[in-house]
Parts: sequence; C-alpha cells; structure tokens
Amino acid sequence: MARTAYFGKIYKKFNSTLQPDYSGWSEYDIVFKQGFDVDNPTIILSNYGGDPPTWNQFYLPDTAAWYWITACKAIANGRWEISGTMDVLATYKAAILITDCYIEYGYNQDASGAVYRLPDVRQNVSQVPQIAKASADITGGAINPVGAYILSAVGSNNGVQTYGLVTHEIQRLVNKVNDDIKSALEPDATIEDVMRYFTINNVLQGSAISSIKSCVWVPLTVQKIPNATTKRVYLGDFDTGVDAYEITQPLYTVKTSIAIPWQVADWRRMNCQLSLYLPYNGTITIPIDQCNNAATVDITWVFEWITGTCTVRVDCAGYTVYTGSSSLAATYAIGSSNVPVGNFVSGVSSVVSGAVKAGTGILSGVATAGTAGAFAGAFMSGGVTDIMSGVQQAISPVVQCAG
Repeated sequence: MARTAYFGKIYKKFNSTLQPDYSGWSEYDIVFKQGFDVDNPTIILSNYGGDPPTWNQFYLPDTAAWYWITACKAIANGRWEISGTMDVLATYKAAILITDCYIEYGYNQDASGAVYRLPDVRQNVSQVPQIAKASADITGGAINPVGAYILSAVGSNNGVQTYGLVTHEIQRLVNKVNDDIKSALEPDATIEDVMRYFTINNVLQGSAISSIKSCVWVPLTVQKIPNATTKRVYLGDFDTGVDAYEITQPLYTVKTSIAIPWQVADWRRMNCQLSLYLPYNGTITIPIDQCNNAATVDITWVFEWITGTCTVRVDCAGYTVYTGSSSLAATYAIGSSNVPVGNFVSGVSSVVSGAVKAGTGILSGVATAGTAGAFAGAFMSGGVTDIMSGVQQAISPVVQCAG
C-alpha cells in the first residue's frame, strides 16, 4: 500500500521537540519494505530521479511521525531505499508538553545519617526568574510605633522592680518629681523652709532620681508583657502616684510557622534560592540542599523585657539554620546615669557654705562695726545669694530630664 511522505532538510538541536514546517518539502509516494520496524523503518522511493537526495528528515502525515534519515541507497534506476529512525521528541511533542511526569533523582545518606536529595548538575537554561513570597508576623502583634518605656528602679514597696510604662505615664512620673520640688519652694517660703527641704526632704528627692537604675524605650506594646499586673511605682521612698505594669516574667516568646511558597514539587527546587527577612535582624539565606523537602520555616522569637534584647531561632526540615539576636532598646534620658544628682548635693553645700561665710562676716562685723546690723547684713547678703545658687543647681537637672 502506497503512502505519502514529505522529505526535507532541517537543522535543530539534538534534544529538541521542534516540528518544522514541511509545506515546502518534496512530496513522494512510498511503500514500506516488508518486515519494517515502525521506529526504524526502511521505505522504498520508486519515482525519484536526478542526483542523490540530500534530505536528512522525512514526515509521514498518516501516522504524524517524524524520522531522521540514517541511510539512503540506490537499488535500481529511479528507485531508492531510505532508512530512518524516529525523532521521538518531535513525534510526541504534544504528549511531552502536557505530561506531569518529571525526572526524580534519588537520595544519598551521609555519615551522620542525614538524608539529602542527589543534586541535579545539569546546566540550567537561562530564563526569567520567578519569585513567590509568603509572610507572617513573627512578633505576635507586639510591634507598636508608639512603643513602651521599661523602667528599672529601687522602691521601698518591694525592692528592685521593673515596670512597663506608656508615654503619658513616664511623663507623669517625671512631672511628679518636678512638681514636688516646685511646691516646696514657693515664693513665700522662708529661708528656714528651704533649708529644711534640702536637708530633710532632699533625702527623698535625691534618692528618687538615684533610684532609677535604667530606662529604655522599645518598639513594643506593654500589652504583651507576660502575666503583667499594675503596681504603684515607688522611687526609693517617694510615691510617684503612677501605676504601671510590673514585669515579673521578662521573656516574651512567640513561635510562628511560614509556609514555603515552593513553585515546583520536584528536583527543580534545587535550582531555587530561599531567603528570609527577619525584622531587626536582617535577611538570611536558607540552604536549599537541606531544606528542599520542608513545607514550612519555623521561627522562634524571644524578647527580653528588661534589657530590650530580642533573640531569633529559625528551623527548617529539622535543622537550625539561623540563630541571632539584636537590641531594640534606646536609652531614655532619665535616671542617675543621665541626671547629675550631685548637683543637689552641690546646691545644699553652697547653702551651708553661705552660712559659714555669714559666720565669718559676723566675726568680721564684731571686730569692725560692732553692731547687730552688720551681723544681719553679712548673713543675708552672703547666705541668700548662695542659697539661690544652690536652688538653681538643684532644680535645673530635673527639669532637663523631663525632655
């Protein structure tokens, strides 16, 4: 039975599914040689004349099959015997493109017992990279742009305590200390009142500022302090009148799993790059060779409320791929390290120094003037001036720390 075949010459890569346009090829009637192999047939071309053919491929439309020509032999005048082998990539192109099959590489086990997928070492074909993303809040909703102030202080109510305060609470605390000083130094206060304040009540006010051991700001909400209860803030013996969250459990822990947005489910994962951005820690790279079978990246985020330090651990496919820490705390200008409490003492010393100078004036007055007026003049002019200087030194640092 005669069949129609198209003969032509093409150039393409060896592993190519290209199906060339055969509309311009030479068309001939052919018959198969008896006992032919459909994958490697031999056909008889009877009506060909002229120079030996230079084709390298033929196409059979009846079976939609493409063949590479492997041999061409003249067997009689005008008769040629042509052998070919099927171009399976071109013939089965449609099936190849729609199949969900893939080449699966095996596994290898190292000395530690860990199992790895054998890598694909073939050269990648250049293409535009495809990017997929997935995200989650690893802090459990703790991040807050307003933030919180972490105050550590010594108080008479229960020793050393650490508190979490919001902005208006820390302002009230500072203003309470300032207002107590100002109310004690009213314009109608006598010299004796001022002296009494700085000699007796100075113990309260000096220890109030000195009792603050540290104060930092962190970008987290106080609502995330574990098992927090409100408690009155004392600075030494001084009652600030401010109620704040007491920090008794300083560790705040959040565990989060993020689904890896794999775009393929086979060996092609080995050609991917997996990166993870961690707030305040930066971007890390997760090793594909160990984690290409993982479905999620597991993140443990721990924040320590006293020092303001966060620690992160990243696990994937049973491996710990990253550990790191960073400080989120910014020092706030309040406390014995920021406020020169010594100026209080300096102010009081100036007051005492003024009295001593007045005493000298008294003795000098007795020797020269011999009148009581000289005693009072020397005392008032020297003592009051130094008292005012001492008050200015005492008050100024407290006002500055309010900012």
